[in-house]
Formats: sequence, C-alpha cells, structure tokens
Amino acid sequence: MEEDRGDQKPLELAIKRIVSAKLLVKPRDNNGGSLLRLFLASSVSGAIHYGWGMQISILTPYAQLLGVPHMFASLICSSGPLAGVLVNPTLNYHSDRCTMRMGRRRPFILVGCLLLSISAMVIGYSPDIGHYLGDPKIKCGVFSVRKGASAMVIFGFWLLDFANNTVRGVTRAMMDDLSVGNKYGPQIGYVLFCFWGSVGVTLGLAAGATGKWPGWFPWLKTEACCHVCANIKGSCIASVVYIVITMALTMAFADEQPIEKKDVDTSHVQSFSNPFKCLKNMSPSTTQLFILTGLSWLALYPFFIYNTDWMGREIYHGNPRGSREELHMYTNGFRQGCIGLILSVITRTITTAFIPKLCHKLTARTVWALSNFLMCLLMLTAVIISVLSSNGYRPSSRHSRTEPDPTLVAIALGIFALLGISGSITQCVPMALAFHIAATEGGDSQGNAVGAISIAIVMPQVLAVLTTGPIDNACGDGGNTPGFALSAALAFLSWFLGLLLLSRKSDISYSMPLL
Repeated sequence: MEEDRGDQKPLELAIKRIVSAKLLVKPRDNNGGSLLRLFLASSVSGAIHYGWGMQISILTPYAQLLGVPHMFASLICSSGPLAGVLVNPTLNYHSDRCTMRMGRRRPFILVGCLLLSISAMVIGYSPDIGHYLGDPKIKCGVFSVRKGASAMVIFGFWLLDFANNTVRGVTRAMMDDLSVGNKYGPQIGYVLFCFWGSVGVTLGLAAGATGKWPGWFPWLKTEACCHVCANIKGSCIASVVYIVITMALTMAFADEQPIEKKDVDTSHVQSFSNPFKCLKNMSPSTTQLFILTGLSWLALYPFFIYNTDWMGREIYHGNPRGSREELHMYTNGFRQGCIGLILSVITRTITTAFIPKLCHKLTARTVWALSNFLMCLLMLTAVIISVLSSNGYRPSSRHSRTEPDPTLVAIALGIFALLGISGSITQCVPMALAFHIAATEGGDSQGNAVGAISIAIVMPQVLAVLTTGPIDNACGDGGNTPGFALSAALAFLSWFLGLLLLSRKSDISYSMPLL
C-alpha cells in the first residue's frame, strides 16, 4: 500500500484524509493505546453532538413558544458560527501549551462539559426560572409572552454553543494526540470522534422527537411548565446524564501525558493573533473556491435554522402564537421535523463514505455542481409544497385546514433526507479542493487555503442568521417560504458559477480523476 502512495494525486489524498473511515493502515512499531481505550476516550464527542442535535431541532420552535418573534428567532443561532471563529482557535492554541498534570486537553474538556451541563439545565428550566423572575402565570395550551423565560433560553443556547466549541475542538485535538503511533493508523481518532458524534446527534434528535418525557416522569410538569416544556426539560436532563457519563469515561481512559514548560512552543503567537490574515493575497483559484463555498453555505443554512419550524408551520399548519389547536399542530410538526433530521443524518453519513468513489467517477467539480443543483431543486420543492399546504400561502386560509396532508408530509421528510446528501458534499468537497490547491498551485500554504475556506463557511452562516428571519417577516406572514425561495436561487447561482469557474483551464485540473 505504501509504495503506491506516491502515485496518488493531491486531491485524492485530500478527499481520503477528510472522509475516509477505513482502518486498513499499516501498523506502526508503537502500538499506542488499545482500540477499546481510544473508543471510550472519544465518547465525550457523543455528548457534544447530543447538544448540537437538540439545538438544531428545538431552538427556533422553543424560542417562539416562549414569545420570541419568528423574525428574531434566527438571531439566537448567531452564537454558533461566532463561537466557531473565536473559541476554537483560542482554546486550541492554549490547550497546545497547557502544562497541567491532567494533560493538555482534559482540563478544557472538564470545564467545557461543566458548561454544557449548566447550559442544558438553564434551557430545560428556563420557564421555571422565568416564573421566579416575574413572568405571568400561564394556562396550558394558551400562548403568552414570557420575557424572563425567553431571556434564559437565549442565554442557555448561547452558553451551549460556546461550551460545545470548547469541548469539540479540544477533543478532536486530543484524539489526534492519542492516535499518533497507534497500530490502527493516525485516522482512528477522527473516525471514533465521528462515530460518537453520529450516535450523539441521533440521540439528541430522538430526544426532541419523542413527546413522552412527561408521561415517563410526571414531575417534569410544573405550574410554569406544561407538556411541551416538560418534554424539552426531560431531553435536557437526559443530556446532562449523558454528559456526565461520557465525560467520566473520557477523563478516565484518555491517557494524556503532561508536557513541561520548557517544551511549550511559542513560535506561532503572531500568526494566531490575526485569524483573517489568510484572506490577504489569496490565489485566483482560492478566491473562486472562497466565493463558491460561501454561496453554497448561504443557500444551505436557512433550512438548518428553520427546518423544524417549517415543518410545524407550513406543513402541519401550526402556529406557536395561535390557538390551542394550532399550538398542538405546531408541536406535532416540529417533532416530525426531528425525525426528518434523523433521516438527514443517516443519508449524510452514507454519502460521506461514498464521496471518494463519486469524485473518481464524476470528478470533484461535477459532484459539487450536482450537489448544488440538487439543493436548488429541494429548496424549490419545499417552497412549492409550502404553498400547496397553506392553500395559496394566505394566513386566513390556514384556519380552514388543521390536519396535514400525508403526501406532503412524506415529501417534506424526503427533502430532509436528500438535503443530507448536499450537506455532506458541501462540507467535504470544498475543503478537499482547498488542500488540492495548496498542494499543487503553490500560491497559498495549506493553512492559508484551509483557513480561507473555514471563513467562507462561517461568515455565510452569520449572514444567514442575521437576514433570514427579517426577510421572511418582510415578505409574508412570518413563515419560512420566502427564505427558502432565496435559498433555491442562491443554490442555482452556486451551481451555475461552479460550472463556469471550476471548468476554466488553469494549473489545477478540477476535472482530474480522484481515485
């Protein structure tokens, strides 16, 4: 195997580096830790992604049920990309230089898990906390604005984002450390991290999809917390239990070796101080890739923000501020949206495993272009079925239909599932092309190229959370159809420009075979 490595092209190696889950790697002399030990050490990744799965499923619906207007609900999501830019590089830098006896990474994992637990409890108990802060008494099934509870849930989700980024980046770095010299190869840490991540996000989505927590634990209901709130509270308490268990496993089985102060590397302080330095003097190919990546993420992210809200509003005809019946339909809809997200996770995982073969047969440029075209069709389909479901997209007509159309529900779930394909390709292929550009063109270092694409992923997310809600509010009655229509247009533009820019002949052949 090793003799053929030199014949492989840079883009092939980049794709394999990102998406490969194969363990057929030549053993090294140093056995490293056992596979079981590494497996248990990486388990905290499940706790990280449990919170992430819970967030993408319940954040916007729960905030609106407590009184946050639809046009402002997306702003709560801004903490995610901001934390990714600010927290990850900062903590990775300091964890590289940590000299505590516990090791370099475990102190940060411990603090991050404690913050995750606090954030989950704040989110789950936000209505009760708001009640003590002076929120008015509620009547179950009747909407009321609860400012105190809204403030606490916003604080909880922001804390969750920063805590997630605290643990996520440091855990990945720790697994890279522990995988060095392991007989299963250096990729084993990343593979186990992703495995536990898939388990965690599925459990988080399933916790949001079930409505049985109050039936299992009646004490979850209080005078400030009815069925929907009690169900979310149960999910949050379960997440704390999961966090504690996986944190204990990681702390016990991650065999980190502390470093001495004299061994601390201080040579990268200046480059760390300016994370946007990579945007200066980008090569033409990196600039093109930067633009296309930004457009793709700008098209994808509005659905990420409002997916379960869309299911509750447009498909199930519910309204978090409506009558008792509309509120019931809305909660049923967003729970059905959680099932759709589970389907998306499954298709995303399967697609990731097949990306190298797809790129070999169709080329990376074609795979990415097809992904954007599929995204365009899916978002356009979402707009069409939203209009059909809402009888012409008129607020007054929604009161004439209370039950969702089973056919439209099935199509909506299909959209969730198929968007997992586009999500996987949008995440993997641009980064692989960045590695390829750095390796073959010479105008950018690998760090600069990858850093530029990372910013091209984060900044559209910030732009989407700032604009999607206001656009929806300005164009309609507070639903999600206008934002999804804009996503379809952006996906089409990304497809068109991808074919136009990436097909140009240059020193880099984007149509080169991959595998």
